Parts: sequence; C-alpha cells; structure tokens
Amino acid sequence: RDSFAGVMAASDPEDLDGWAGKSCHVFDVTLSTWLGGNNERVPVRIHWLLFVVPLFAIFGVLAEGAGPGGWLLALLTAGPLLFATVLVHEMGHLIAGSRCGATPIKILLWPLGGLAVSANAAPDARSRIFISAMGPATHLPMCAFWLGAKGC
Repeated sequence: RDSFAGVMAASDPEDLDGWAGKSCHVFDVTLSTWLGGNNERVPVRIHWLLFVVPLFAIFGVLAEGAGPGGWLLALLTAGPLLFATVLVHEMGHLIAGSRCGATPIKILLWPLGGLAVSANAAPDARSRIFISAMGPATHLPMCAFWLGAKGC
C-alpha cells in the first residue's frame, strides 16, 4: 500500500474498506477526457458522519445567537459547498493519477476531507508530486469564481 497527500494506492482495493467504515455508495463520477481523464467511472462513497458536519455548524452559529440567515449560511457552506469542494479536489487527484497511468478505484468523502483511491501507485516521484498538487490546484478556479461573485 502506498499513501501520499490524500491519495492512496493499494494492490487490493477491497482491503481499503477499513478506511470507509460506515460509508455507502452514493453515485459515480466520470473522469471525462475534456477534464483530462480517460473516461473512467469512479464510485463516490460517503461516510455517514459527513452529514453531521452541517449540524455542528448550525449549532455553532445558533450558540452565537445568529438568526435564520446565519444558520442557513452555515448549512450551505458546511453542507453542499463543502461536499462539492472536497469532491472536486479528490477528482483532481484521480484525473492526474489517470494521466500518469494510475487506475482510479473510488472516492471516499468523510468528515475530515476525502480520500482518492487508485489501484496502483504513480511510477515515479515527479508523477506523485503532480498527482498531489492537482487536488489543491482545483481550488484556484473555485477561488476565482467566488472572488468574481463577490465583485472583487
């Protein structure tokens, strides 16, 4: 088993179920060629505790005395926006891995972030650096979008 920067490669993908714990398959994503992938379909698994994160966010803003706008914003940022951000981040790792010859297996989303799983490790250090960097690189267009939406 080889692990680096939130990306895991294993000789036996079923051996990784210990990482998933109480997770369930929710949907598949396709790493399409226009994104740089090879049209692989990758199952996305979600740990049940991921649904607790928005509740903690709501409780936090309610404890501070926020009104309905505050808890709605907390729900949106700790719920769907966090989910989408982590999913795109993990897809960045798998697309880069696919370009470097790794075979994507699945994505696990859980309260501490995500885990992109490949069946084999990248062949060299340069490829591993590229794969590791492509997850965070997905945040650059997201940041540009939010700055544009804010009007900066």
